Amino acid sequence: MKLRKETIQTGHLLAFISKQDATDNFSIFFPVRGLEQFDSLLKITRGFELCSDKYRERYDFVEYSIADFGRIEESFQNVDRKRLVVFDPSGFLDSDFEFVERFGRIVLERLSGQFDPIFPNIVTGANATGSDFYDRRQTIEKIFQLLDEGENILFRAPRRYGKSSLLKHIEKYPPGNWHVCYIDLEGGKSCEDFVEQIFKGLLLNPSCSYCLPDEISVQKIGEKPEMEKMDFIRQERSKIRKNWKAYAENLFKSVNTKAVDKKILLVLDEVSFLIEDMMVHSEGNKQEVRELLLWFREIRKEMDRVQLILTGSEHLPTFLQGFGIDEGLLSDLKPMSLELFDPQTAVDFIFLTLAGQKIGVVQDEINHMLSLIGKPIPYFLQLFLDAVCRVCRERQNLTCDDLTEIYYQNLLGADSKRYFESIQRQLDRYRRFDVKNSAAASRILNELANNEIRSLEQLQVLWQVETGSVERFDVMMGILQDDFYIRIKDGTASFDSKLLKDWWNRHVLPSAKSSEP
Repeated sequence: MKLRKETIQTGHLLAFISKQDATDNFSIFFPVRGLEQFDSLLKITRGFELCSDKYRERYDFVEYSIADFGRIEESFQNVDRKRLVVFDPSGFLDSDFEFVERFGRIVLERLSGQFDPIFPNIVTGANATGSDFYDRRQTIEKIFQLLDEGENILFRAPRRYGKSSLLKHIEKYPPGNWHVCYIDLEGGKSCEDFVEQIFKGLLLNPSCSYCLPDEISVQKIGEKPEMEKMDFIRQERSKIRKNWKAYAENLFKSVNTKAVDKKILLVLDEVSFLIEDMMVHSEGNKQEVRELLLWFREIRKEMDRVQLILTGSEHLPTFLQGFGIDEGLLSDLKPMSLELFDPQTAVDFIFLTLAGQKIGVVQDEINHMLSLIGKPIPYFLQLFLDAVCRVCRERQNLTCDDLTEIYYQNLLGADSKRYFESIQRQLDRYRRFDVKNSAAASRILNELANNEIRSLEQLQVLWQVETGSVERFDVMMGILQDDFYIRIKDGTASFDSKLLKDWWNRHVLPSAKSSEP
């Protein structure tokens, strides 16, 4: 793995030029240090020529020798610099000196599709949008296929799988027959909060605000200064507090009636957090949650121009059942889960992302990175790539041994604590249902970190010792599946994230052992 030298201006250009319009073109430039790279360039050129089969009817494949990259127009007059990318040649050849066809095809696909930017960026701690949101097309197509068939969807995924990024991407780039409004329900603690968040989401979304009741939409609040928007939301909040059901029914009726030219999709994200927080903060507890879910199921039946995606953790049905709330209140929703990248897609993503950071990487190095991190959970993968890029800029070159060092010293080192702060927050959240739940969950995680696999019977014993009861053990194991990537199969449990298990062994388990009597 090496940082590409920007000083090299000579090289070889592979161009794809439209047969009808020469200004429609995309190209790949390979900097060349000397004649010793001739064999590599020949192999790569022939590889790309083979990969161009699906583009031959529209584009001519042309080669150029470039003496000065800064003056490339002297060789290729109509070059589209926005669709011109630079690669170190080594990344396209494997350890047997064979062209990596998969890399060639994915580069051509992004160039021909006019992705902007061509390379995914490194996004840590924020939602990936636009072309940074990588390769979830099949999932998005499946979502809108179900919606077009009239289904409402319960969309679930463990934490940090990229669920919110996908949903925000859908809001920003909806199909032509849809308006999409993304609404984050995290932080809500009541039925009133639920209604207020939906109202506020519609009000502040320019493509959906026209569907609000007449007395609101005619005021065009979205066009007013921020202070006036907030004042108006506060006014409406008091109306919602007086009678949330009446307010919400009028709101949904208006949206459904006015959604004429296009259908409205309401994406209600983090329903799990809303329900969990309602269970803790409302006096009615289970009854208020049950009332909201029952009422909202009836509302869904009445709407034919408005559809919904409700999202949350995989454990949501188990959570409801464990607290005596009928999970059938969500049974009208079509269940759908977000899966991780498959192994080859993860390889492609790493290759493209590092190329965008001007770093050349070969497939063996990518495979080593994935062996270190384990399952390519998007949040952790982004953190690893960020650390690799920072160190590579300092050292210029990295070996597989260097990547191992970066994994243990940078990603899992003492300074990495901020990356995993949410872990402690999740454990603290478990106290809300019973003060002993957090300690029991920690003990189960310690046991799994210290062993490859444990039976659920063994873990239930630990839970009972810590809490004095087996009550809610199944609920907690479902929650741990989502929050800590615990794999439950055939009556056993284990860590499903190598990285998180390594982190737990390094930073949590030692202190737990030292505190044992």
